[in-house]
Amino acid sequence: MRLERGKTIFLLIIALFFELFFPVVSFSQEVPIGTQYQYKVVIDPGHPSENGEGCTSHGLKECEINWKVSILTKQILDQDQKIQVILTKGTEKEYLTNKDRAVIANKNGAHLFLRLHCDYGNGSNSGYTIYYPDAKGKKGDFSGPSDEVIKMSRIGANRVHSGMKKILEGLLKDNGIKTDRETLIGKRQGALTGSIYCETPVVTIEMVFLSNTHDANFLKTDDGIKKMASAIAEGVKNFLISSSKGN
Repeated sequence: MRLERGKTIFLLIIALFFELFFPVVSFSQEVPIGTQYQYKVVIDPGHPSENGEGCTSHGLKECEINWKVSILTKQILDQDQKIQVILTKGTEKEYLTNKDRAVIANKNGAHLFLRLHCDYGNGSNSGYTIYYPDAKGKKGDFSGPSDEVIKMSRIGANRVHSGMKKILEGLLKDNGIKTDRETLIGKRQGALTGSIYCETPVVTIEMVFLSNTHDANFLKTDDGIKKMASAIAEGVKNFLISSSKGN
């Protein structure tokens, strides 16, 4: 009995020694304890959702492009210790409704909810477009977003657009800023579903028209993906900086 007790005490001492001098490092811990972020950005890689898996054209899948650009944009923004970036999904193929995506932004108290998509049209449609809600929409019995969210989303769209333009000028056609109501779903509902349920500034980016050969070729290269992610990150920072200055 004494021998067993002695072994137990010895093992406890060894365990305490290693805990004190060789602490376990958790590589899955994304947010270091004590980190104080000034901004929170929620990035939503669009699809799959209740609207399907997105468009496919020229050998590219929208869902995959949305995911790649989102991951790289997060990596770029993560370099700024003032910004915490949260993705709505953990994997490319994870299914979430557009309402669920907005709820994630709400629960995290995002300063900006950024929704990334690719568009599809006839061969002549090309370039990137920024969308924001300019009026309340309705989904079932629910109406939103609020007037304050609409106001801040408009500012967000302008700031994100100006930041992206600096990097993408001469590379992709700039379709400017449009309202949710200029989309197929937004025209029917008054706003996109992700905007209706959002309680934070929300901006949707249609990065390219996958149906356009030039646009598709741009995102087929690693350099094109990097430039798109850099442009989006620049737009996000442009909004956050202007917001902190009260502009």
